[in-house]
Amino acid sequence: MKKLSFMNLIPDQQIDFLSKRKVCIMGSIILLVASLILVPILDPRGVELKGGDSITLQAEGLTKASVKESLSDLDLGGEPLVQVQSPVGAEGEFFLIRAPDNTAEQVIAEIGTDHNHTLEDATVSSVGSAVGQSMLISSGLALLIGMFAILIYVTIRFEFAFAL
Repeated sequence: MKKLSFMNLIPDQQIDFLSKRKVCIMGSIILLVASLILVPILDPRGVELKGGDSITLQAEGLTKASVKESLSDLDLGGEPLVQVQSPVGAEGEFFLIRAPDNTAEQVIAEIGTDHNHTLEDATVSSVGSAVGQSMLISSGLALLIGMFAILIYVTIRFEFAFAL
């Protein structure tokens, strides 16, 4: 039986990494600058981190397009996110709408008015910005602790120069 070695997976083991360093450094700098510009513009944080209202409603005759059209008339201070979900083991679909803080009544009233429905079974849950800020700080702290733990492990396992 032949000895199994992972070094045999790459037939040519002479890879010249240093010759590609300038291209890789430029690519890294471009991606870093692009992320520093785009993240503040797009603001990828959801309702959970910024705070806001999460509205769940179900009514006959509603479609995602009609709900979005109804909400386009409102000035909520941000564009609400509309998701269509299907309940497990039941017919129909329900809508999950994430809107800025304290706008749930406006959203429900506008959809009800535009579609001639009384949306009494709509559920609203609000996440305050303080809770979102706390979650953001906790996740940042967890990221820093994880990076520090990896630094310690590589320092102990190899040498400190490799850890940096």
